[in-house]
Amino acid sequence: MSGRTLGVALLLLCVVFLIPAGAARRATLTLDNRSGEDAVVRLAGPTSGHVNVPNGTSQTVEVAGGTYRLFVRYGKPGRFSYTKGEAFDIIDNGQQWEEVTITLHKVPNGNYNTSPSSEAEFNRGYSQ
Repeated sequence: MSGRTLGVALLLLCVVFLIPAGAARRATLTLDNRSGEDAVVRLAGPTSGHVNVPNGTSQTVEVAGGTYRLFVRYGKPGRFSYTKGEAFDIIDNGQQWEEVTITLHKVPNGNYNTSPSSEAEFNRGYSQ
């Protein structure tokens, strides 16, 4: 590699289904880990918590509508790296809801901008 630094981003694959009312369902967020490393995702927003997403697996969680931000810890003890992503919205208004998939995949110039983060920020999360 030359002296260039490649940007690292999460690939945001937003598979959005606006589903009409009638079925008793909620919005979902699927985290698909293709990063090459195990990940723990801290979901910060109206629904919050940690989701373990081992490399090569997907995890789906039901979420309330609103604005979210992801904080991700990659790796194994002693070799962790941290990123944080931009805020994004998920619709769940009682009439329609979204099923969103985010692929955790380190790619240069991806379509979900991330920036380096720290263990402290990962543990603290995000408040709006």
